[in-house]
Amino acid sequence: MTYGLFGKFTAQPGKRDELVGYFLRVAELLERDPGCIQYMVSTSSDPDAVYVSEVWTDQVAHDASLETEDIRALIPEARPLIAGMSEQTHLTVHGARAPRTPRRGNRLRESGTLRPLACLDRRRKPSVHS
Repeated sequence: MTYGLFGKFTAQPGKRDELVGYFLRVAELLERDPGCIQYMVSTSSDPDAVYVSEVWTDQVAHDASLETEDIRALIPEARPLIAGMSEQTHLTVHGARAPRTPRRGNRLRESGTLRPLACLDRRRKPSVHS
């Protein structure tokens, strides 16, 4: 079953952009993870809030991603930037609108610059059994 996770992190005052940078580094690392379908980092008008939305092939894939050496190395670096984590919702994903362009061509427009969407559209093709 496809697994989703939505979390809200509160950055230390004035540290939101730095925290976003760490989550974007995680997104880059997840580019090579076949279990990651989507990893999206967002902010809102709240000056300290960072939202992370994830979709995985299953919870086992998500949990395994947290054990990789490169991501484990980022966690203690980012932890001092986090004042709290007020919301975390575990989801069962039933479907979504697929991107219109190939995965490598997807971009987010942020402050006039383009950024790649990490892990977008890494859906596994269903196998057909006779």
